[in-house]
Amino acid sequence: MKHGKTVIAATHDPRVAVRADMIIRLEDGVTKGEYIPVELGLARVNEEIEELQGKLMRGEISIGEAFERYQDPNKQKRALEDLLASVGG
Repeated sequence: MKHGKTVIAATHDPRVAVRADMIIRLEDGVTKGEYIPVELGLARVNEEIEELQGKLMRGEISIGEAFERYQDPNKQKRALEDLLASVGG
């Protein structure tokens, strides 16, 4: 808090939400979760990576497809971890 005030903003735009100190996720007026923006992104990316690993282990996708699909979430994860480190998390 820079000026001793709290600001509450409602948005569906993740580019706005990521600038917040905290995100409270609401669904039908009920609190579904409280997150720090970077944690939210890391959790989603980690879920994607685990899902790909599971599909590979079950033989649902080939190793080539797994490798190709793994690249994007892994890049996102590294970027989010770098961002978290840069803000002291």
